Amino acid sequence: MVSEAVGAGKSRINFETGGPASRQDLVLVLALILAVFAVYYPVHHYPFIDIDDDAYVYNNHHVVGPLNWAALHWAFSHYYLGNYTPVDFISHSLDVQMFQLNAGPHHDVNVLLHALNAGLLFWILLRATGYRWRSLMVAALFALHPINVENVAWIAERKTMLSTLFFLLALAAYRRYVYHPKRRGMALVAVFFALGLLAKPQVIALPCVLLLWDYWPLRRTLPWGQPSGEASDDGQLPRQKFSALLSEKFLLFGIALLDAFLTMNGEKTAENWSYPLYIRLGNAVLSYGRYIQKTFWPDHLALMYLHAGHALPWGQVAVAFLVLVGVTGLVIANRDRGYLVTGWLWFLGTSIPTIGVVQLSVFAWADRYVYIPLMGLLIMICWGVADLAERYRLPRTVLAGVSLGALIALSLATRYQVGFWRDRLTLWTHTLDVTHNNWVAEERLGNYYAAQGQNEEALTHYYRAAQDPSSEVAIAFRIAMLEHERRNLQQALPYYQKVVSESKDDAVRAQAWANLGHLYSDLGDSANAERCYREAQRLAASVAASNDD
Repeated sequence: MVSEAVGAGKSRINFETGGPASRQDLVLVLALILAVFAVYYPVHHYPFIDIDDDAYVYNNHHVVGPLNWAALHWAFSHYYLGNYTPVDFISHSLDVQMFQLNAGPHHDVNVLLHALNAGLLFWILLRATGYRWRSLMVAALFALHPINVENVAWIAERKTMLSTLFFLLALAAYRRYVYHPKRRGMALVAVFFALGLLAKPQVIALPCVLLLWDYWPLRRTLPWGQPSGEASDDGQLPRQKFSALLSEKFLLFGIALLDAFLTMNGEKTAENWSYPLYIRLGNAVLSYGRYIQKTFWPDHLALMYLHAGHALPWGQVAVAFLVLVGVTGLVIANRDRGYLVTGWLWFLGTSIPTIGVVQLSVFAWADRYVYIPLMGLLIMICWGVADLAERYRLPRTVLAGVSLGALIALSLATRYQVGFWRDRLTLWTHTLDVTHNNWVAEERLGNYYAAQGQNEEALTHYYRAAQDPSSEVAIAFRIAMLEHERRNLQQALPYYQKVVSESKDDAVRAQAWANLGHLYSDLGDSANAERCYREAQRLAASVAASNDD
């Protein structure tokens, strides 16, 4: 938000086709990196958490085993948890080779990647626009915003950190290609893009972001009616028709289509939580609104916001829709300010892969999904505020003071949010405190207390979780086993029956039928006990035969 100069932006730097880095810019990059480590250093003392960290790291025998050709072959030939992310696998495997299962260094790598992303964002904006302080403010807000805590403090979200790093490297390589248009330049962009997709497919919108980058800040897009080949306003780059700019990115779009095929194929193996289209669209609109709200006022941040389904708050959806329409109208009315167009479409477009039109999980939205889209909003905010400050001749000291105050406030909020990741109990208790009827958080707290042998407390949370119609059958199984263990046989009976009738996992059903047989035996009902044992044996044999195949 800091203005470059009062008046006409006199201190804008003209990098032309590139130039050596100044000492000041390198110092600013270092300051960004140090600021990130200062805010996030407590995570070094935090453990793994009980959601995804187990599947991606410490309980994944492919990751904790040796990193050899067999492991690499598995990574590049298999989907895991519905995702095709071999680069993410390699990153976690390298961590295990170096740090074993000491969670602290795994956290440190995430922090380092976030710091590098912030430094790269500053460098890319600076080189593309020539505006040092606006670029720095965008990167600093990104580095210190508490909405990004989830990505940094959650080891399993390494995939977001990595994919964003390659996304930004591709953006940097693209600028070099624009000034030196050779095939190897676009090939380097394609390599970074492919690596980003192999870490996490959320960066699939990169080719569209590059088209936006052509519009602003590179100003390569040919205005309507202007002859092709004329120089842009700063005299550096020739204007091109949209068709020409599109055609030079055919390779990138081809890579995106291939990754889309791989992603959709992998999603077939994931559980489907799909709702009717009108609900998914309503939730998408609401998600956009939530992301904008939490950008300006990042309170009540939580690991998991559950989908409301048919209980979607349509009044809030309507408000979010009006906000989207209003901002879009503002952008159209001020389309001569290219940063508004690029920033707004960046935010909207890069959110599409995770906005929920295709609903594959219980999440309504997630803080981690806005990691890249947030950059677009921050570009709009920082360039917009700086332009307004110049128009109204606001003293630079005032704007600098406000900017510094905002960064200090965000740093404190981020440090506060980081504290909720110190352990599983704190994380899930906080999630319950700031969300409504969160059965997933109830289940996780039940798991925590069950592991501590506090079965009474565990059952309290399990019963609360089971009240939600969306809750998983696994919760019923846990209730049944705990009540069975406590000899509350009549309380356990309906939950075993729920598992054997609703579970889609034959191995789980086999175990439930066996336990149900024991329960009937304890009740003295030998006929039903025998029936349950036979069904358990049948399913167990089916599972064994399937595993042999």
